[in-house]
Amino acid sequence: RVQAATAIAKVEREFMSKLERIEAARAKEPNNPNLTMALAKFYDDYAFTGVLDPELEKLNRERAINTYKSYLQQDPNSAEAWIAFGRLLYRNKQWEDAAD
Repeated sequence: RVQAATAIAKVEREFMSKLERIEAARAKEPNNPNLTMALAKFYDDYAFTGVLDPELEKLNRERAINTYKSYLQQDPNSAEAWIAFGRLLYRNKQWEDAAD
């Protein structure tokens, strides 16, 4: 248990550190689509680490969904973003939205 708790704490520290860097970069360039996509992928990857409790996993999926949605406003032709967006909606049991 101690090793598992240590590993989870390390993942969370690294997440927060990287999140701060991405958010700082986005604050400087809020309309940079590359930074928006990086943030969406970051939330997406974090949601699927397999070490989060169900509520935190869901929260990060929702953050990823919202950030992909923002990215798609900048680049509506991104197949990568649409696939990830649909996968996350499906995972959240938002089947009708995912099908759209």
